[in-house]
Amino acid sequence: MSYAPPVISGGGATAGAGPPGSEFVAPAAAFSGQGFLAPGPAWGGADPGAQAPVPTQATIMLPPQPQAAAAPTPEAAPQGGGGAPPAPPPPPQGGGISPVLRRKCLLVACNYTGTQAALKGCGNDQQCMRHCLTTRFGFRNEEILALFDGQRDPRLWPTRANILAAMRWLVADARAGDSLFFHYSGHGAQTQDWSGDEYDGYNETLCPCDFRNGGGMIVDDELNQILVNNLPAGAVLTAVIDACHSGSVLDLEFRTEFNGNTAAWQQEYARRPSKPKGTSGGIALAFSAARDGQVAADTAALSGTVSTGAATFAFISAIEKDGTNITLGRLLHSMHELLSRSIGTADGDGAGGSSGGGGAMPSLGGILGQLLGVNLGLGRGGQNPVLTASSAVDLNSPIRL
Repeated sequence: MSYAPPVISGGGATAGAGPPGSEFVAPAAAFSGQGFLAPGPAWGGADPGAQAPVPTQATIMLPPQPQAAAAPTPEAAPQGGGGAPPAPPPPPQGGGISPVLRRKCLLVACNYTGTQAALKGCGNDQQCMRHCLTTRFGFRNEEILALFDGQRDPRLWPTRANILAAMRWLVADARAGDSLFFHYSGHGAQTQDWSGDEYDGYNETLCPCDFRNGGGMIVDDELNQILVNNLPAGAVLTAVIDACHSGSVLDLEFRTEFNGNTAAWQQEYARRPSKPKGTSGGIALAFSAARDGQVAADTAALSGTVSTGAATFAFISAIEKDGTNITLGRLLHSMHELLSRSIGTADGDGAGGSSGGGGAMPSLGGILGQLLGVNLGLGRGGQNPVLTASSAVDLNSPIRL
């Protein structure tokens, strides 16, 4: 999602965005393969429309670390010389996927209610993603940490400090067999890249609820350092980023999107990065709402009732249609098809982030944008979902959450 205030912009006007002060609208219809939306657990009775003061410190309330299940005790060897049971096979090495031992999930939603940046659908996205994870993939509520700026408790607001603390909680003590999930719904933007790592000269960013009140944005380099760099062998991080300019927001090395009915991995880096960008043997995947040069829609057009992020809607709809064993390639293709029909997609493969589709990016910032190092453009036409990864994984392998 994106907007264009006088100084800093996520990139452009969003489809279906409401006026400042729009309140979160809780979905009421049951989620089905034909419909969308189901309400998740209530936030402790809090009034979603109530606005608490934006906190400025990392006062986040984190759940305890989940514990791996105790290993079963081998049965005694049968009598009569049968011998002991065979030892289990060793875990796969070098980034292989182990059976899930622990799961942790971080959901972040920023509606920016009462500001120029106000969105309608991000709280709905969070509710629906929670519902999908708990009812389809079996996540327990105690494995999920949700930050949203429509609740009374300031410790659970998605400020920059709280989001950074929550991301560190997500990957803390990660080990082989862990499945980590990160969903973000809110504004995304771009700032000048001075390192030369980016094809288009811009870093991609996420915009916490306090990004205009002293908090600042979270840059892709920070996201990569916290979520990706220390991911150990056998652990998998899956991210869904429903924001404008999010195609390479985790700074992962490989990138693909569908051009017609084909998709192939491409090298994402303009040159070898100035800092390490890979994992420590694990696998990181990110489904992003749009290319780096595109905006992402916040709209009621897909659900027909309430506003949602178009990419979140497409992600969940694909799982509802094809089940939890859907392959990575099939999931990306389903997202592409739905967004193409409803929002429109740009032609071309979009290699190098913002280089594809839609013609020249109109600039609203001029000299001010250059001085601030912030992309104030509206972005390119269409919305092409993008999959990036730390390694060129098999697109025919199923998603693992």
